[in-house]
Amino acid sequence: MWLVAILVCAGWILSLCFHEFCHALVAYWGGDISVKDKGYLTFNPLKYTDPGLSLVLPLFFLLLGGIALPGGAVYINHSLLRDRKWESAVSAAGPLANVLIVLALSIPFQLGWNRFDLTELNSETFVTGTLIFVSLAFLILINIYVILINLLPIPSLDGYGIIDPWLPHSVQRYLKQFGKYGIWILIGLLWFVRPFNQFLWNLTETISEFLKIPVESALIGGEIFRQYSVVLVVGLLAVLWLFGSKEKQWYVKGNNWVGVKRYSRALTCYDRALKIKPDYIEAWQGKGYVLMQLQRYEEAIACYDKAIELNPQQSQSWFVRGLILTNLQRYEEAIASFDKATLLQPDGAEIWLYRGQTLLELQQYETAIASFDRTISLQPKRDTTSYAWYYRSYALSRLKREEEAISACDRAIELQPNSGVFWMLRGDLFAASGRDEESLASYEQAFHFQPNLSEARNKRDRLLKKLNLLK
Repeated sequence: MWLVAILVCAGWILSLCFHEFCHALVAYWGGDISVKDKGYLTFNPLKYTDPGLSLVLPLFFLLLGGIALPGGAVYINHSLLRDRKWESAVSAAGPLANVLIVLALSIPFQLGWNRFDLTELNSETFVTGTLIFVSLAFLILINIYVILINLLPIPSLDGYGIIDPWLPHSVQRYLKQFGKYGIWILIGLLWFVRPFNQFLWNLTETISEFLKIPVESALIGGEIFRQYSVVLVVGLLAVLWLFGSKEKQWYVKGNNWVGVKRYSRALTCYDRALKIKPDYIEAWQGKGYVLMQLQRYEEAIACYDKAIELNPQQSQSWFVRGLILTNLQRYEEAIASFDKATLLQPDGAEIWLYRGQTLLELQQYETAIASFDRTISLQPKRDTTSYAWYYRSYALSRLKREEEAISACDRAIELQPNSGVFWMLRGDLFAASGRDEESLASYEQAFHFQPNLSEARNKRDRLLKKLNLLK
């Protein structure tokens, strides 16, 4: 009977590793090359962000009540992904990985190799093959269940991640507030809303039967697993604790504190991680980011310089270093950092965008326009593209190319029609061309979408007075 516990635990961990590997692989294809440096392109569970919570916690839930929760163990930098399609693809990769696992494990059942007598399990002697097949049946069952759960549109689950890039920004901001509570919402639904949980299990059993998986065998496998796997799961947790990286645990805690903007505590965690492992690149980057948020810019640059010293091929370090230098108004140095980042990641849309913004500060308008054009050509996310058009419009206006500037501003508004700042620039462009009526309409729109945008209100009021005088 121990064979069932071993096979299910091993199969579950491998399935979660494959799930996370596919997330990381698609992210790598989509532009987040940092996943390779973080060691996520592997099947080693110790490389994940939190193997204890992500791999063993779901097993505990299986022991408690047969509820298989999906794991989550890799950190994807979504700002590096090329566009919304890649963001959705990264989220979809996990459930698709589980689908492939289900199809692969169901092959023996499809071929009819599972000819056995379940009464053998109650006898003193039983066939090992019988235990293998009930273990496989149970693994398939819980993987199907996890696919269905993961596709739910609840923040923090892959189902929500698939649709999130396509939602309006206001809806995204509202729902992301519940991201950290998503797992508890899910647990509440599964544990306390019995019809909902029963619906998922009924659908799971229907899919299993369609794949010729005997549900009775799967349920027997689950029962054996719960009887014999307690010691094994506790042992796995102990092994992960003993051999897992302590520095990574501090790093994860630091990231959690950053998520709630408790930067002082995050800084302490990153320092603890670096004390254990001084060459921990991600901890240097995390510390640098926190110091940047605390406006301790020189210290932040020193952290990113250390990360670059450890690995000069990471574009993210050069990129954020450029952002910090921009805050210090050291624009020439910032451009040099952005240029290094673009060499390492030529398809980094946000890098080109911030490079262009910095060139505006240096009044290098033609070169800035070329950077914005590069951003637009990469077809990045909607907000990145809209700001590229906005700043392109501004650069064109400084070059006295008013009609081109208005056209570019219209493209920005087309992508973000609720941006008061965009409408205000449009009003400025029309005002500069002497088209007062169109300028007034644009200022009205700016004030409508952002009532607290006092500059737009003041410009509107001045223009109203001017038009009244004309009358």
